Amino acid sequence: MNRKFLIPALYATAIALLAALGFTCREADKTSKPPCVSVVVTTSILKDTIGNMVKGIKNVKIESLMGLDVDPHSYQPTLQDGRKIDQAAIIFHHGLHLEGKLHAVLESLGKPATHHTRVINVANVLEEKHLIKDDQGIYDPHIWCDVNNWIVVVRHCLDKLKLELRSKLNKDAIKLLEANTKQYIQTLAELDEYIRSEKVKALGIVERWLVTSHDAFAYFAKAYGFKVRSLQGISTTANFGLKDVDELANFIMTENIPVIFTENAIPQQYLKAVVEKCQQHGHPGPQIGQPLYADALGRETATTYQEMMSHNIESIIQGHQTLSK
Repeated sequence: MNRKFLIPALYATAIALLAALGFTCREADKTSKPPCVSVVVTTSILKDTIGNMVKGIKNVKIESLMGLDVDPHSYQPTLQDGRKIDQAAIIFHHGLHLEGKLHAVLESLGKPATHHTRVINVANVLEEKHLIKDDQGIYDPHIWCDVNNWIVVVRHCLDKLKLELRSKLNKDAIKLLEANTKQYIQTLAELDEYIRSEKVKALGIVERWLVTSHDAFAYFAKAYGFKVRSLQGISTTANFGLKDVDELANFIMTENIPVIFTENAIPQQYLKAVVEKCQQHGHPGPQIGQPLYADALGRETATTYQEMMSHNIESIIQGHQTLSK
């Protein structure tokens, strides 16, 4: 896979961040050991996924750097993150620059000469043919929006957990890890089938358009037969202006799109501006459906990966079936 993102300036920034966050090996306390095996993940999605795999293994503790409803694209690393990372036996992150500034830190830590902890970029397991690029040639990091992609990631995480924790887990724990993962993969296969249900297949041409705040659903669209348009690009940090609002409003009016969707980690006013622009042209404008969950799990709704994916497809169907009437 082509990896030309870590240009010298970004690498320098990563080193500066490492120093600022206290990630250097010299400053780590080599004599102290955590009371249990610490597995660090970057997002709530990874925490739920790995949590299902290690469920019931008492000496494994999962630490997530980001909480619920947190946008990983704009996330700023903290000193607390540094402490968690320094105590970790293994770290999982999404990769493909999903984690913003934290990406450079983790990529630098992933170099064996830099740090003692094993850092796993889960996107690396996918073949390039399964990845999507935007119109600027940048890889889209939202790979979990295709459940089959995520099943591949889960198998990869199992291999890495067994490899890196083999000296820290007994045979019973390894067996439980394998059994949990097998059951979880079966659950995900059923989830994928549910999204492909007859109800989804019955959607009409207009209902197949998915208009969202930022371009997070390309994998979802490719896997499940939708077409996507968005206000922002694949990162929520991408700039957008009046021209982008005008273009999306014109598209909605031309295609007569009845409903559009905000996201849980992005302010709703962005898409409200698009609705207002439609109304300024004498068009009633689309309805705004239930917020979708793209980059983070929620506090009350979509609290697990399965719930997130189910919520999204159900909200899309409901939005088109009720709000468009």
